[in-house]
Amino acid sequence: MLEQIETSGLRVVPVKPTSQMQQAIKQALDEGKRMSIAWVKQRTKQRWRYQAAIDAAPSWRRGYELDRKAPHEEA
Repeated sequence: MLEQIETSGLRVVPVKPTSQMQQAIKQALDEGKRMSIAWVKQRTKQRWRYQAAIDAAPSWRRGYELDRKAPHEEA
C-alpha cells in the first residue's frame, strides 16, 4: 500500500516530525537558502518549510525492512 502511495507521487512521512525534520524546518528560511526577494508571501514560506521537512523525512522502507527481519532473528 505504501508503494502505491509513492507511485501516485506522494511521499510517506512520519506523523510526528523527527528531529532531522524539525531542524530542516528551522533552516528552510535561513538567508543562504531563501531567494533574494525582500518580501515573500506567508504561504510561500510555509511551502518552503513543508518541502524541507518532507525532504528530510526518513525513508519508510528502512523501518519496514527492519520490522521484517526482527521476527526471523528471534526464532
